[in-house]
Amino acid sequence: MALSYGKSSPNDVLAKARRDLERLRVAEAAEDAGTMSDALGDLAVGLTGLRDWLKEHPGAAFTKTDVKSYWASSVALSSFRDIANAGKHRIITLSICLRPPTC
Repeated sequence: MALSYGKSSPNDVLAKARRDLERLRVAEAAEDAGTMSDALGDLAVGLTGLRDWLKEHPGAAFTKTDVKSYWASSVALSSFRDIANAGKHRIITLSICLRPPTC
């Protein structure tokens, strides 16, 4: 049995990302740097995870390749991936994909 931590669909993961975005907006308005950093990191991880959920979504009208292509073509989504990876690896590294959608 897979542990889903209360998430069972891409919509659940997207809903969490929306809550993270709202938390980021509130923290920005309050000029709370610590909470902004936490919320941005959580949003980046959530959106990066959403990509994985979409790639494995059964019965979807899109393919894994469609998801990879969409993410690779979006500067914003690629940036969130870089932020999420920086949280794991301490630094943001330049990620260049020369053959989308294989990236």
